[in-house]
Amino acid sequence: MTTYEFRTEPRDHQRRALCRVIEQGGRQLLTIDAGLGKTWIVLNYAAMIAQKKGRCAVFVAAPLSAVDTWEDEANKHVPLRINVVTHVINDGSTLEKAQRIKDIEMPPADPSDPHLVIVAINLDVFSQNRRVRGTKTVKTRDKVIAAVRSHEWDLGIIDESHRIKSNSSNVSRAMGVLADAFPRRLGLTGTVAPHSPMDFWGQMRWVEPDILDRWSDYKMLYARFGGYGGKEIVGFHNLGHLSYRLKDWVFPAKREDCLDLPPVTHAKIIVDLSTKERKAYTEMAKEALAELESGTTVIAPAAITKWMKLRQITSGFLKDEDAIYDLGSTKMDACVDKVSDLVAGDEKVVVFAHFIRDVKGCHERLTKRLDCPVEIIHGSVDAPERRRIRKMFQSHDGPMVVVAQMRTVSLAVNEFVAASNALFLSYSERHDDYIQAVARLDRQGQTRPVTIWHIIARNSLDESLLDAYDRKGTLEQAVLAEASKMRSRA
Repeated sequence: MTTYEFRTEPRDHQRRALCRVIEQGGRQLLTIDAGLGKTWIVLNYAAMIAQKKGRCAVFVAAPLSAVDTWEDEANKHVPLRINVVTHVINDGSTLEKAQRIKDIEMPPADPSDPHLVIVAINLDVFSQNRRVRGTKTVKTRDKVIAAVRSHEWDLGIIDESHRIKSNSSNVSRAMGVLADAFPRRLGLTGTVAPHSPMDFWGQMRWVEPDILDRWSDYKMLYARFGGYGGKEIVGFHNLGHLSYRLKDWVFPAKREDCLDLPPVTHAKIIVDLSTKERKAYTEMAKEALAELESGTTVIAPAAITKWMKLRQITSGFLKDEDAIYDLGSTKMDACVDKVSDLVAGDEKVVVFAHFIRDVKGCHERLTKRLDCPVEIIHGSVDAPERRRIRKMFQSHDGPMVVVAQMRTVSLAVNEFVAASNALFLSYSERHDDYIQAVARLDRQGQTRPVTIWHIIARNSLDESLLDAYDRKGTLEQAVLAEASKMRSRA
């Protein structure tokens, strides 16, 4: 790095991570907490390759919410002497995206005029496994794989690589097939193993497949089996051995060790459900408890479904097949009131919700009540519009509110550091969705103390789920905790 000048100065953990990537020949799993600048590390590594070779071609597969951030980050961090060419491929069908990749013209390698070419595409394009019309065996993802292989790449990146943790998903298998197209391969994630040590295998298949065993052998070595037929994973062992094997290929960094961030306060706003909401909750809870107690070693799917409906009821509705029944608006009322108070104090605010009904309902009510801009982001909002909203939120002078579906904005969104207040109206069943959402505000660039407001229905699954989040638990653990509370209250 002696002849390379950074455009933006690295923090210590970024410099150490970059050195590790260089030492390992560009093959590394960067398990670095959200907000610690993983993209900076990768872009500067790619820029070094471009400076030395005259060109660096980078392929990035990322969740939809993260695809367009690569262009912004490259324009921010790559040294000006290196020409950055970014192809963000979001629009069109899978086959159209494959053709756009194939049609990309790579500039020649010229050390006197170096280029960094970044091609970023949504990871989910590799989940498309439909047959191509007019063929008998060719699948749509095969076309994308062939298009990627039509170019000579210097570096392949999977952003939020925990998305390929499964050994058998279409996306994970596709990236395993594509791995040998890239001499250098990086995985980036802040939640490397959200469920268990089994989650490492799919990611390491991408980074360095020779490090770990075949999937069947890997399971036998590190998982303990029991339960029905002795085929369920009930625990893990030999994890010290696993850590030793991964030590050179995994670079970890935790937020509390790397950043001196302002404090984060979690505040609960406890509300009592209306009579109609509480009646529906109690009836459903009795059914859910009966389903749970009739189970054996695991929570039956039917029971999980009923417990998930309890979360809907605390949000004032119940979805049954094609019908949606309105039960009340207790939590919504509390959320709208709190946001209004914060906006009156000239604050920018982000509202996170899991249910699309909560997102749309909260947006509608806040739009009618407030004079400031109120924007909405959910899965059906296209990428350019999401980007416009995020940029507006960052640059707007004065109060503003974004109401967002949690999973849609929980990854690779940097602009929410403009706010120091966020509210959770409803929660995802996935712990990592929640952690990533909080990290949209509690991250590098935040200059003010952050307050996370939780709208919680008293004596409900809301409380147990939030407790499970704090303990890094799962939905099933929250269900069991809530069931125990219900029995004690009975």
